[in-house]
Amino acid sequence: MLLLSRLLLCIAVAGVFLYLYINKVNDLTELRLNIPILARELKEIKEKNLELQYLIDCFESPLHLIEMADKPEFGHLKYPMVEDIFFIPEPQIAPCSYE
Repeated sequence: MLLLSRLLLCIAVAGVFLYLYINKVNDLTELRLNIPILARELKEIKEKNLELQYLIDCFESPLHLIEMADKPEFGHLKYPMVEDIFFIPEPQIAPCSYE
């Protein structure tokens, strides 16, 4: 009877460890299956960012800004006077000397 209970206990413990191992493998497999989906979404987001950056660059181009300045809805805007412009000097970076 004692041998039979030990055998059942070992089988139960082995079953629990086997269940935990299979559960962990299933979780890893699910993550591996999600990798291509997430990679595709990341690629789409990067492409959308490139498209938006192109639109921003086109909007901020000097030609487009000059065209917008000629439109009547922006007629109230004026160029600033020279004395109203503040210049912030760029910090001078000393060259590195290698000895």
